[in-house]
Amino acid sequence: MVKRYIIVLLLFCAWGYANKSTDAQLREQRRALKSIESNLATQRRQLREVVSEEKGVINTLALINNNLAGTREYLVQITQTETLLLKSLKHTNKEIDSLEVNLREQNQAMQNRIKELYIKGRYGEWEVLLNLLQEKSPPQRQWEQVRFLIDADQKMVRHISEAKLVLEQRQKELSTKTHELTALRKVKSAEEEGLSAQHKNQQAALATLRESKSLQEKALREYERNQKVMLALIKKLEERKKKEEAEAKRRREQALAAKKKPPPVKVPPKAVGPKCVPVNGPIISGFGMQEHKLLRTFTKNLGVEIQAARGTSVKAAAAGTVVLVSRIEGRGPAVIIDHGNSYYSVYGHLQKISVKEGQELRHCQVLGETSEVESINGPKLYFQVSEGTHTVDPMEWLKK
Repeated sequence: MVKRYIIVLLLFCAWGYANKSTDAQLREQRRALKSIESNLATQRRQLREVVSEEKGVINTLALINNNLAGTREYLVQITQTETLLLKSLKHTNKEIDSLEVNLREQNQAMQNRIKELYIKGRYGEWEVLLNLLQEKSPPQRQWEQVRFLIDADQKMVRHISEAKLVLEQRQKELSTKTHELTALRKVKSAEEEGLSAQHKNQQAALATLRESKSLQEKALREYERNQKVMLALIKKLEERKKKEEAEAKRRREQALAAKKKPPPVKVPPKAVGPKCVPVNGPIISGFGMQEHKLLRTFTKNLGVEIQAARGTSVKAAAAGTVVLVSRIEGRGPAVIIDHGNSYYSVYGHLQKISVKEGQELRHCQVLGETSEVESINGPKLYFQVSEGTHTVDPMEWLKK
């Protein structure tokens, strides 16, 4: 009996440890699921607004693509959560089975003890044990009755009481997880149907754009406007930098004229030094005049688009200072780095940006991840290099 109890106890501890590990993973998975749910709700709201207001063609296509990618990711997370829930349910069922066996054995041991006390004529003690076993005594009196028992019997009563509490707790957990799994599977089924509908909407939108000359012209104007916005942004950053340098020079000259120690002047980083490719992958749109497959015309690309799996780390092409972390029209969440001597690099379609404005970066330092945000052809990196307000081929610049 003692050996069997020890074996059951060891098995219960092992299952309990495994279940704690699974439950910890489940909690983390639930948090990830909530985060994706929130992002997906925002994306779907934005898409509804864009469609209802008949906004830009490219912007609409990008949002449709984002929703598709977000739904796919959400389904992956749901499946992972479902797997962990099933694993947790399996562990909980094993715990309940073990607890029920253990409780039956302890109850049997208690009954044997009652018989033993009855045979020996120790009526007071066996009556107390019987009342405790059958839970006939009020809870407030149970511990008073236990005082009259010998230590071994006290431990037996305590073990049974604890086992019952743990069993009740595990049964509640089982019920909660079962309901959660049922609800999760309903959500999964609805999302799978929604994914199919979204895919059809995307294909319909692309087909309409390919067949409609007016929509193509509208998209082209939108594309060119986004390019101009990018150039204007670089120009503004360059003008701001020149003003800051002129102000620093003026203060330095004033300090020298007053024979005072000049204030420290921040020297901009030089554009020389080691460089690295921000992300590895095929170039799906090169620099300069390129044929836009969707718009069926030639457009001027100010940078390059590098295809990469969603979540791929993006690195700074060279050392420099972060001068902008913001959303750029047509390029989504972006980072701009000043490399000195009027050289700037731009990184678009990012997620999980890990740098901030004013931060000094080393070459090859990670600044974010690739995504499909505001992209019409999947996850990628938009990479641009400017010398002043003139764009240069970024891939050639990396070789210098």
